[in-house]
Amino acid sequence: MNFETIKRNFDRKLWTAPMILKAVEKGIITPEQYTEITTFTYPSTQNDEVKAAKPTKRTNTKRR
Repeated sequence: MNFETIKRNFDRKLWTAPMILKAVEKGIITPEQYTEITTFTYPSTQNDEVKAAKPTKRTNTKRR
């Protein structure tokens, strides 16, 4: 398992942001690589983890 594999799996929607957080916790990738892959800021505390792992809602994505 390496950065390229994790990024490819995230891009293909096989991995989620929380799964990538686990890869950082296990030392497989760095917090900077987490941000590069997900575009989310790496959480600095446990409470931030949930917020960072969820994308913000888009306001102009309503289907007509």
